[in-house]
Amino acid sequence: MNIPLLLEKLSLRLGVKLSDIPKRNSVEQMARELGVISTIQVAEIAMETNNLTLGFDATTQEGAHVNSIHFTTVDKCVVVAIDELAGGTADDYGRHVFDELALAYSDFHNIDYQDCRKTIISNISNTMTDRVVVNHATIELIKQKWATDLN
Repeated sequence: MNIPLLLEKLSLRLGVKLSDIPKRNSVEQMARELGVISTIQVAEIAMETNNLTLGFDATTQEGAHVNSIHFTTVDKCVVVAIDELAGGTADDYGRHVFDELALAYSDFHNIDYQDCRKTIISNISNTMTDRVVVNHATIELIKQKWATDLN
């Protein structure tokens, strides 16, 4: 997608004159940076909050199998990831995202990755999803991989 062209056309439609439109690689870099910031913010919540509820579900939209993962605390819900999955199996879901949170947090705060991963996992105590068979299998896989029990 050509973001600079979209910005130019949108500004004309809105009657706003832009003096400088960023190049495509600048826009892509800004999007990556926002993604990293979002990952660190979610990781900080996961590191600092006990009794997190892990929610997830997937759907197929326009031929793509998309999985949404979120954490719910007492007073907020944060999106962990919305990603396309190659398949819809428990293993696809089970390997998804949590190592990235621990890696981002440990790199940003310069602390041990394994400690971060262990803390994030220990802070997740609940799951919530629909009753589709693959979701039940995913929860069982996660419990086994993390050697933990989830409500």
